[in-house]
Amino acid sequence: PATGYAQNPIYTMSLTEWDIFDRKELLEEMQKATNYYKKSHSKNLSQTIKSMLIGDKFLEPSSGQFTLTAEEKSKLEKDLA
Repeated sequence: PATGYAQNPIYTMSLTEWDIFDRKELLEEMQKATNYYKKSHSKNLSQTIKSMLIGDKFLEPSSGQFTLTAEEKSKLEKDLA
């Protein structure tokens, strides 16, 4: 069964573009998913990022700069193939 990534319009960037991103870039990409995005996503983004860091989906190699973990990137590559 799909994990939802392939159908999720939030993933509009290519995976190579996801190497390093900041909060602003993530929010801009989220807002491009007009059928999915809600203003509450912006209000909750800091908490969502924190959850992604705690849940081992994001890493923060430097302050305010994020990247997908290798495992998460691999899952996305598989789901988007």
